[in-house]
Amino acid sequence: MVSTLNEWTPEQYEFEPRESHLKRNLAIAAVCIFTVIMVFIAIPRLRWGSNTYSSKEMGFTVTYPEGWDVGEDFGGYTNVMFSKSGEGVITVIPAWEQSYYTLEDFITWENQALGQSGYDNYVVISENYCTVAGIQGYEIQFETWEGGKHYMKKDVLIVRTTTESTGKLSYTIRFMTGYEKYDEVAPMFEDFVKSFEFI
Repeated sequence: MVSTLNEWTPEQYEFEPRESHLKRNLAIAAVCIFTVIMVFIAIPRLRWGSNTYSSKEMGFTVTYPEGWDVGEDFGGYTNVMFSKSGEGVITVIPAWEQSYYTLEDFITWENQALGQSGYDNYVVISENYCTVAGIQGYEIQFETWEGGKHYMKKDVLIVRTTTESTGKLSYTIRFMTGYEKYDEVAPMFEDFVKSFEFI
């Protein structure tokens, strides 16, 4: 039987050199790696979304997760609270009435206050300097048992120089969640702190 297909010869085709294949494959691999990195960077934002809170009275702006409630208290205990049932609570506490001349003074006061707080089995997990809104801050992570429940907390302390008569304004950014929940929601709190800016 005679085939009706035209016969072909190698001369009819142009073959790419091995080096061209290698360069093309490396370029494709580089694009894939870059895409994966960008996806992982975007995951927290895609997962939590973001809303913006801004208050001249409180002196700051911050982004917080979608679906979280916001409450303000301008009474005796001035603070802004961000919360979601089953996830956690973030409280931002400005202190105009207390003048901490240095961050070190604030750290000392915070440790004394925590020691007198009445927490059951209060245990410090870690303490580190950090950067918040372009200035040096300090974070204290600790675990407590309250009412028979196990919690993980983190306080971030900041002392800001202002034009007010005291010349200083301190902030505590406090995060609280269930002990078993902490690793899951801690990256969200880190995003919250990173977005914190003075106004």
